[in-house]
Parts: sequence; structure tokens; C-alpha cells
Amino acid sequence: MLGYLLIIAGNASLAIGILFIRLLTNPKDGSNQLNPFFVTSLVAVSGAIILSPILFSHTGELIDLLRHQKIKVVHAVLAGLFYIAMGELLFNIGLSKLDENALSQSGLLALSFPIFAGLAGYIFFKETINIVRFSIAFILMAAGFLVFVSGK
Repeated sequence: MLGYLLIIAGNASLAIGILFIRLLTNPKDGSNQLNPFFVTSLVAVSGAIILSPILFSHTGELIDLLRHQKIKVVHAVLAGLFYIAMGELLFNIGLSKLDENALSQSGLLALSFPIFAGLAGYIFFKETINIVRFSIAFILMAAGFLVFVSGK
């Protein structure tokens, strides 16, 4: 149960972050719009600086990882590539292209992440999924989005 609550709290935190990214990439106050590539880099560097004390408080694990578990370093780099570099960058570019009233729509699309994570788990890790439930979840998510955006 705690895991689910933490995931919900994490999503709430991401939603707050999206608000600030929106202010940077598509400001309402008439100030200059920042390039989404720059914003993504700025956010990633800021996050790295904020989290670096946690990384360096685990120097033993870090040294062991670098010496004996190089494949995990590769996995971490690939996670950074897809999750931060590509995922956040594409999301931020998309967010900068939306009109000023589309923030909630972009947040709703961000919630499609579990659908893609489930599909990736099935493809890459051979996790079992119930295809009927998966299909229903996808259809409900797509229908909910269409209902939400058509209500303009």
C-alpha cells in the first residue's frame, strides 16, 4: 500500500513540475519563451545538483557499481537517455506547442505512462499481462482523453 501512495505522491510532484515547465516553455506573462531543449537540460542539471548529496552518501555502492557491475551503469545511462533526455525532452517540446489552456490535457496524456510501461515489460521482460484487461485499460484511457479534449 505504501508503494502505491508514494507513486501517487510522485505523480503529484511531477504535476507540479509540469506547471513550472509550462511557465518556462510557454509563459502567459508575455516574457520570452525558453527553448524546450534548454529547459529540459536546465531541469535535468538542477535535479542532478539537488540529488547529488544522496548519490555521494552512497559512495561504497557507487564504487562497487563502477568496479563490478558495469552493466548496471549502462542500464542507468540508458534510463537517463530514455527517461530524462528523450522522454522529458519530447514532453517539453510538446508542451511548448500546446495552447495556454491545454496543460490539463498534457497532464492527462502523461498518465498514459503505465500503459507503455506495461507494454514494455511484456515485450522486454516477458512479464505476463492479461490482454483483455490491458486492452480495456488502453481503450478507457484513450476514450477518457477524447472526452476530455472534445469538451472545449
